[in-house]
Amino acid sequence: MWPLVHAERAALAADLADLTDAQWSTPSLCAGLTVREVVAT
Repeated sequence: MWPLVHAERAALAADLADLTDAQWSTPSLCAGLTVREVVAT
């Protein structure tokens, strides 16, 4: 199980690595939250 968790976390980190400040500040689909806030929770 843990190898799968680590692989998924690594894939997510890779997907987020190139986001710009503007993209991090973009409103998410969660009302009132930015992309940064959703990822942080």
